[in-house]
Amino acid sequence: MSALIGQTLDQYRLVEQVGQGGMATVYRAVDARTLQELAVKVLSPTIGSEKRFVRRFRREAGLVSRLNHPNIVPVIGYGESHGYVYLAMPFIAGDTLQDRMTRKRLNEAETVRWIVQVGAALEFAHRKGIIHRDVKPSNILIDAGGNALLTDFGLARVIEGSSTLTGSLLMGTPAYVSPEQARGDRIDARADQYSVGVILYQIATGSLPFEGETPMVTALKHIQEAVPLPRYANPEITPEIEAVILKTLAKDPARRFASMQDLTQAYQLAAKGKLPPGVALPSALTTQLGEVPRVPARLRQRRGGRPVLTGFVFAVTGVALVLAAVLAYPSLVARLRPGGTPEATLPPQATLPGLLPTSPQASATAVLAATPTPVESAACPGLRLTNFDREGSAIFWTMDNGSGAALRLTNVVPGGPLDNPPIEISVGGQAVWSIPAGTTPEAETSIEIPVELATVASGSTRQFLMRYNWEDAAWEGGSMRYSLDLIFEGGCTLNTAW
Repeated sequence: MSALIGQTLDQYRLVEQVGQGGMATVYRAVDARTLQELAVKVLSPTIGSEKRFVRRFRREAGLVSRLNHPNIVPVIGYGESHGYVYLAMPFIAGDTLQDRMTRKRLNEAETVRWIVQVGAALEFAHRKGIIHRDVKPSNILIDAGGNALLTDFGLARVIEGSSTLTGSLLMGTPAYVSPEQARGDRIDARADQYSVGVILYQIATGSLPFEGETPMVTALKHIQEAVPLPRYANPEITPEIEAVILKTLAKDPARRFASMQDLTQAYQLAAKGKLPPGVALPSALTTQLGEVPRVPARLRQRRGGRPVLTGFVFAVTGVALVLAAVLAYPSLVARLRPGGTPEATLPPQATLPGLLPTSPQASATAVLAATPTPVESAACPGLRLTNFDREGSAIFWTMDNGSGAALRLTNVVPGGPLDNPPIEISVGGQAVWSIPAGTTPEAETSIEIPVELATVASGSTRQFLMRYNWEDAAWEGGSMRYSLDLIFEGGCTLNTAW
């Protein structure tokens, strides 16, 4: 909207464009009455022309204009002029947190300071009944004094009253959106906490926890995929920091911190190497959350990689969404067996508003995919995994021990979709673990193996088998949705994915 440069919206004369996003353009402007320099955010004409959105925007702008906090960029004016809806705010010279994160990895002191300040801003807003709904690094400004200020409360909606939108409009940024917001559920302050958790994850690892080829795929990953353990992208992360991040990113809001204040206090303790009260270390934490750590190859390969940013506002409606979800997420489509006979419909997957179940019509080329074999580790000299294979709902590996000493398998850490946990493990053809009869399979974090049943003698091989709740069509597509850590006595670990 560069054509607006030089134009005046009410008393605000737009001088130059300084930023642009998916839903708005930001201008440096001058207040003709006071000659004060400020920033004016103008909504895109497409969004601004929707009367229901404009009414809600004006109502919420009035609410936000009353948020007076040192870490919130205040709204000093808002309105509609010449068909454009706008917000006026002080012009703050400085960077965004995104700028800082892109240039270099933040140190612990910077992280603690800015997260505490952002947390204080959100705690203040939450106590006023306002949810931000779009917390992300580009909405956090760092001023000349090095303080963090949260901006863009324009999408916030008051918790009570008209907090449920008619229709199905999903607002936010997919890389930072909470599972409940992505599903279109009613949300509360804990949705903002999840977004802060994504930022903490990104600061700690240099990567986002979930990245997809499209915004829809990314949102779906937040709904149904387990959070990859930060340690796989950054082995130097402390267990205390990792535990706080994982609790913040719990799929179930009830398992997150009770408030932003609780989160920031916990993070400050963790940064000092102290385990906060009510926070379990990762080995126990993910069992408590009912979520399995996933170890995708991209995290092991992209340590310190530049973050991927995607912003969006999109309507989750109609045939276009269904087609996009089906094309982008192959596991939502039933595959054909080699003989051409349609296989039984897969168990239901998590869906976004408007996503319809698909029928088993699509076909897939059978391509067996896994991380390169043999799977080896410098921590496990002479030990390797070979001969990856699958049959039905089971996967197989051969454990080949050339280390010169007997090795005992003590724990298995599986990773994958929450609705398809392992139900049985065998070593050398002998069952060493299974779901107890009459119970419902649940996601496991670390499965303890009776060591007397899982020893691999020196110079020998033993087959490792893990059977899942159901056969996943994604195994034939090379999507790397599953992972496996085999932990041997002495701390030797082999990890792989398929």
